[in-house]
Amino acid sequence: MGKEKWATLIKYLDSTNAKPESVLNLVKQSFGVKNKPKTDDYNQMRRAWTLFVVHGIYNKSGVPEKEKKTVKISNQISYFVESKAYQMTYDLMHPVTIYNEKLKKKEWNTAEESLYKKKSQDSHVRACRKLWDSAKGKLLRKELKNKKGKIPIYYKHQLNAIFEI
Repeated sequence: MGKEKWATLIKYLDSTNAKPESVLNLVKQSFGVKNKPKTDDYNQMRRAWTLFVVHGIYNKSGVPEKEKKTVKISNQISYFVESKAYQMTYDLMHPVTIYNEKLKKKEWNTAEESLYKKKSQDSHVRACRKLWDSAKGKLLRKELKNKKGKIPIYYKHQLNAIFEI
């Protein structure tokens, strides 16, 4: 049963120039352990980015004072994306990989020029709206409501921790 089950896949992989390491990584990502949070620096940064975006939109960052009571969510997100805080934090929290010739490995580094400016305003707004409407965003909004707009930080090993310190 074992060899016959995988024969078609092996035949296909033999006909391509796919590297075994790449295929293994793809399989691990697709069929790996679910609900196990990744603790590497990149994934911690991604979780912090989601928290920053939802927190900023929830607290109406960048919205002019006279419009805070009547602003709609789409305009609220647009104001947030236009704010200087968003632009600086976007560049800070979206590092680029570079290859270090001396150490012969990839490293994370900040971009020479602003990554924020490489995307259109609409693409930033769509990405923030996607985070706002996601399941994680809804959970964060619920927690922000309970904490009156403060960032919900819990100590490690506490039940349902959103962001561990």
